Amino acid sequence: MAIIHYLQLTRYYWRLIALIVGGVFGATFVISTALLFVLPIYKASSTVTVLPTEAELAYTEELLRGSSMDPTNIMIQTHLEYMLSRPVAERALEKLLAAAPEAPPPPTGWRATLRQGFNTLRRNLRYVYNIVNSGKHVPLTAYEEMLEELGEMIALELMEGSFILEISAFTARPELAPLVANILAEAYVDRARETVAAKANVLADYIGTEIERRRQQVEEVRAREREIRQKLGIIDIAEERQALLAERGVDRQALASDRAALAASEAELNRARALLETVDGRALPTSALMLSLQEQEADLVRNLSEMLTDYGENHPGLLNIRAELESLRSRMGAETGRIANQVESEQSTRKETIQARIHQREFRLAQIGLALGSLVEKERALHAFLAEKERLDSEISELEGRLIQIELSKASGLDAVRVINPAVEPIYPWFPRVVLNSAIGLGAGILLAIFAMIVLDTVSDTVKTTVDMRRAVGERFLGRIPHRLARLLGREGGGLIVRQADLAPLATNATAALRMLGPSDMSRIRVASLGDPAAAVLGAQTVAAAYATHGEDVAVRGPWTGVAKSLGRGLVRLIGGVSPPDDGPFKRQVHVSPPPVARLEPVVSGNVAVRARYSQPLPDLAEEPAILVVRAGTITEEFLRAVVERSLVRPFFLLA
Repeated sequence: MAIIHYLQLTRYYWRLIALIVGGVFGATFVISTALLFVLPIYKASSTVTVLPTEAELAYTEELLRGSSMDPTNIMIQTHLEYMLSRPVAERALEKLLAAAPEAPPPPTGWRATLRQGFNTLRRNLRYVYNIVNSGKHVPLTAYEEMLEELGEMIALELMEGSFILEISAFTARPELAPLVANILAEAYVDRARETVAAKANVLADYIGTEIERRRQQVEEVRAREREIRQKLGIIDIAEERQALLAERGVDRQALASDRAALAASEAELNRARALLETVDGRALPTSALMLSLQEQEADLVRNLSEMLTDYGENHPGLLNIRAELESLRSRMGAETGRIANQVESEQSTRKETIQARIHQREFRLAQIGLALGSLVEKERALHAFLAEKERLDSEISELEGRLIQIELSKASGLDAVRVINPAVEPIYPWFPRVVLNSAIGLGAGILLAIFAMIVLDTVSDTVKTTVDMRRAVGERFLGRIPHRLARLLGREGGGLIVRQADLAPLATNATAALRMLGPSDMSRIRVASLGDPAAAVLGAQTVAAAYATHGEDVAVRGPWTGVAKSLGRGLVRLIGGVSPPDDGPFKRQVHVSPPPVARLEPVVSGNVAVRARYSQPLPDLAEEPAILVVRAGTITEEFLRAVVERSLVRPFFLLA
């Protein structure tokens, strides 16, 4: 229902809608075209990368930990504020004044007049705004005006999700737009690099000062350490400890060797003593004499064996051989004893020497142990100095590492902000875009027209649509007169062909309405209007055409006379200017009545207006079936309700 209501409102207010839409569209088109020839704006853009350093990125992530904000946007917004700062603008303005090309000759004629008028309007608006907003207007110097104009020329845009910034310049001269964009980008790059270098130099100087201070502290600690060493008689604890440990190792190895030699000497001594106790031929020590005696013994034993074999036991030579053998063995025993005594004497002397050497080495090892213990005691006295020196050395190493990081960050920061795509001179103006602006104007005009239509419908209480009529008179509303029949207004003679499909709903409603009237004369139908005779004529024509769709001819009488004839095939023809005869073959006649005279007055109860009613009856509507035609936008809903309640024969209604 709401859609139908507003569609019919659109048809009702079509002139107003066309005026608003056409006016806004035309004004937009004319203004855009005029600006295109008088004040075109050219746009040029350069692209700058603003890569953050690792320190900046880490700090921003730490700052925004747990937040839904994007660190990239935070850092880029920081760069945006830097780029819009006054120092960058002043540097860019200086470069621009030095590099700007000569201005072309000013335009003449109507273009010059329009441009001058536009500039005057801008100055006056700024003056009025400052007076209204601040209570005063302070004129700017020429330099300040140029800075302000430069700020108005510039627009910055962030490429979402990246570290890329687009710098756009808008000027009336195409050759000046890329120059402004590139100079601003270069000014910001220079400023950013100077800032990075200055910060890096400040940090480097501070860290260098800290390193130098700690080195002085190290020298002071070393001086105190040398003083303590001189008091304690220490040159180098580590070297002394290493020398003592090496000496102790040598002595321990020599002591082990001496102990092994002592054991061997004792074994040799025991062997010599055993030989003295058991002197026989089986364990004789070797010597030249002993070897000679052993050979002689062997010869005697061999001769003794041969004689026993040859002569037997009774040979007298055997006694001599045995006597020589006994004498020889006695000499061998004496030699063995001599050798054993000699060995025992030598081994005893060697054992005593080795034992003396062992005692000496054990004494030296004890002295080395005491020396090492003394070094430990001395080292405890130097422990605080050593710890302090190690701490200072560690801090110096850390500061030197930071200094290297600062230099690396400085090198990377100098290349973090750079121009990757310089601006070029535009070919076409960026503003105004006549087609786009006209389309926007058309859309704005449509929206403004719809808004005006809704406002007018809200503040007005007259009926304009079928929805309003049904709300006012309910089931007694027959329908809306087709717009094609409006062409019959004031027409004399000729005819109009009407399609049955356009009149079918209206014919059905009209037939049902007449049946609701009961025994009244249904052959005569009275059609009138509320204050609009032309609407009554249009209503009579419509009713006649509606009944003619049932295959019967209908006569129309009154200010407008004519006949509605059925042509078959779903067509009806209305013929005007023809007076139908009274005895013609017409089952129904539609009479056009003059508008009823009625006025609306409030019925007052005390001081409160209760409702509006008719102050006098409508006599023409009491005798026969009546259809009142209401012209859209002329009658209020309250008025129609009063008509329905006041009339003796409640009429039906058509909306024209």
